[in-house]
Amino acid sequence: MKPEYDEAAEVLNKATDSPGVLAAVDATVHKAVGDRYKISGFPTVKYFEKGEEKYTLPHLRSKNKIIEFMH
Repeated sequence: MKPEYDEAAEVLNKATDSPGVLAAVDATVHKAVGDRYKISGFPTVKYFEKGEEKYTLPHLRSKNKIIEFMH
């Protein structure tokens, strides 16, 4: 999924009307983050609004689905 996620981030970051920011965290390296957000499987996609977790999004696996959701 990482290549798809990276491509979606590139598209969204170039947009002048970008609806948000995509960020990736390796929870195997940053274990405290994984524990804090109860990450138990990989990949896990979470959506935050104003710093608050809103959703876990298991269906977002492709570049187009990620971009569609963000808009």
